[in-house]
Amino acid sequence: MIISAQAWWDKGHMLVSMIAYNHLTDTQRITPRDNLNALVEALNPFTDGKSNTFAEAAVWADDIKSYGASLFDNYHFTNM
Repeated sequence: MIISAQAWWDKGHMLVSMIAYNHLTDTQRITPRDNLNALVEALNPFTDGKSNTFAEAAVWADDIKSYGASLFDNYHFTNM
């Protein structure tokens, strides 16, 4: 039996990233959240420029894929 699954697309990516972000702990002087926020800020100019949060940046892989850059598929999903 073959079972097909539907992808969650943008809303699903953002929901999962928000859950992950909210589970990070801020016990260090420079927190994991600080590092993620800095990464989003640094890479945002190379994207559509609209991703101001980690959750919004969670759709970058789909944005890249929409330009036909299959080079990054292994970082985005796994076919099973």
